[in-house]
Amino acid sequence: AWLNQRMFVYDTLADHADGAELEDLRQAGGWRLYTLSALLGALHLVPLLNLLAPVYMGLAFTHYCLADLQRRRQAAGAT
Repeated sequence: AWLNQRMFVYDTLADHADGAELEDLRQAGGWRLYTLSALLGALHLVPLLNLLAPVYMGLAFTHYCLADLQRRRQAAGAT
């Protein structure tokens, strides 16, 4: 789960966030990202769902991380 969340967060934000934002999102995400990774990683154990689990995991991390990045940028712009 730890490796999955590190990989998917980096893959999602590599083109959209700078290094400081990437590290801030990893720090702030903490257990939420780890839990998301662990729960979605469990899909790999279900027959037939394991074929689509990597795609679903990538989409979930993309949605979560990009929404968090947008929220942080809007909050920083408002101050």
